[in-house]
Amino acid sequence: MHTRKSIFPIHLFFVIPCTFLLYSVSLSEPVQQDARAEIAVLPLRNLRNITTPEIRELTEWIVFKIFSLGEKNILSQKDIERLVSSDRSINLETCFSDECMFAVGSLLNVEKIIWGTVEPTDIKTILLLSLGDVSEKKIINTVAKQIKGPLSNAHQHLSEMLTQLLQVDPELARDTTPPPPKHSSVELTSEPPGALIKINGEVMGITPFKIDSLDSGTYEIALDLNRYKPFSKKIFIPEGVTKKYLIKLVERYGHLTVLTAPSQASITMNNKPVGKTPFSCDTIESGYYKLNLTYPKYVPCTTSVTIYRGKTDTVKVKLISQAYVDSIKQAKKKKRRIFRRIVFGTLTAGFTAIGVYYNNEAQNSLADEDKAYSSYNQPDLSDTEYKRRWDIYEDAAKKTDKFMNKRNAFYIIGGVFGIGLGISIFF
Repeated sequence: MHTRKSIFPIHLFFVIPCTFLLYSVSLSEPVQQDARAEIAVLPLRNLRNITTPEIRELTEWIVFKIFSLGEKNILSQKDIERLVSSDRSINLETCFSDECMFAVGSLLNVEKIIWGTVEPTDIKTILLLSLGDVSEKKIINTVAKQIKGPLSNAHQHLSEMLTQLLQVDPELARDTTPPPPKHSSVELTSEPPGALIKINGEVMGITPFKIDSLDSGTYEIALDLNRYKPFSKKIFIPEGVTKKYLIKLVERYGHLTVLTAPSQASITMNNKPVGKTPFSCDTIESGYYKLNLTYPKYVPCTTSVTIYRGKTDTVKVKLISQAYVDSIKQAKKKKRRIFRRIVFGTLTAGFTAIGVYYNNEAQNSLADEDKAYSSYNQPDLSDTEYKRRWDIYEDAAKKTDKFMNKRNAFYIIGGVFGIGLGISIFF
């Protein structure tokens, strides 16, 4: 059986309804095109290419003034930060040249771009603003102003500078008035609490402390608490915000305790009297100190200690009585006397004993000498025998003299040590 094929393809039944659906959606919701902003104001920077909170606030004021002058389509600062951060090829912190500024303008998709630098000091503030055409990549206008006084005085000259920069009607600039400023609040907490607070030199209260009526600006915060180092710091408070600060104070002094046995000993620190023990002080400046401790009838004691801030040092000293020291000295003196007597007595006895030994040897030698002399002194001896006996006699005599000399020497040495022994009895 022959089946005839359909001329109309089956897949068109799906394509046509989908096409119609998409077309109807496109008619009901037209495509949204991004509206191109007319102008963007880049964050101002100082000559060191740094944007401080004060300078950032000045940038916001410039945006407000431009809006007041009729430039309604201004790119917000949040959008600028978001778009620039999305492109890693551009870094505002290293962007110095005009070409880089125009590249930023192209990234932001604006017609014109404003950038500038500000260098504030206590005497004057130098403000420089430039207006550039992004598409043509050229600078349209540049305005510089030297303002007397701090950075806060620059707000008074913004209308005049922007009128010259944008080349608008000065009357329009005078008609704009800034919105009333929003107050900011500051909460100050210290560790430990109870510190006296001064803001710009005026006493405000005790920590923990909160104030809700501060205008935007720079303030000098000072905290003072007994036994702690004074704290001082300048802070910038933006408009309409709440700032919380926790300040940990640093102890200024160290703590020293001195204990002695017995107590009531007089103390001098670096030769300055400070009191008696038990001694305790928690207001001592950090550093090295020499301590002298004295007590009647006790030996003076000298020691040292190093004091550190926030640390406690304890010095314990046991004093020694003068009587005990004297008894020790007497005992040592007695021991030395006994030792000298023993030494002198031993040496006297030893050398005397050696002298007695040589005296006995001399007596024996003298007896031999007498025998030799008797043998020599005989009649009727031949010359040869006479000479032989004479030699024997001479040898005996020399030996006797030798022993006597040694005896006398050891007797003398023993006598000297005996004299030393006798003297040591009395000393």
